[in-house]
Amino acid sequence: MAETQPPQKLREALNQSKDYVIIEGVTDSGKKLRPSDWVDRLAGLAAEYGPDRRLRYSKQLRTTTVNGQKCLRLELNLKESNEPIYDMVVCFAEENQLRVTTDVAGEAATQTCDIDPDAELNKKAQQ
Repeated sequence: MAETQPPQKLREALNQSKDYVIIEGVTDSGKKLRPSDWVDRLAGLAAEYGPDRRLRYSKQLRTTTVNGQKCLRLELNLKESNEPIYDMVVCFAEENQLRVTTDVAGEAATQTCDIDPDAELNKKAQQ
């Protein structure tokens, strides 16, 4: 099992990290954040559809798995390329008092989302 640093306050973590922070779906008080798809929703803010019509997460804001828990990886250079999205993610994490880490061993980053934009339409058409 990968070890993480103790949870930090977001602003402290942003100041200490050179590259990225990992935002966990657990509050400072230990409660799990709901809805459970919050990571996908936030990562989707900077995602784009690829030529295969599948949703592709940005390298700057993407889902990742740490210790079996889905988390959000926020690259700090997102602030330079898309400040409104960066600010939205930071405010979301602060308002929900989410745990943040700056160095995670065993992180498994996810680049592609398994969302097919036509899957739901095809399902309905077949019924």
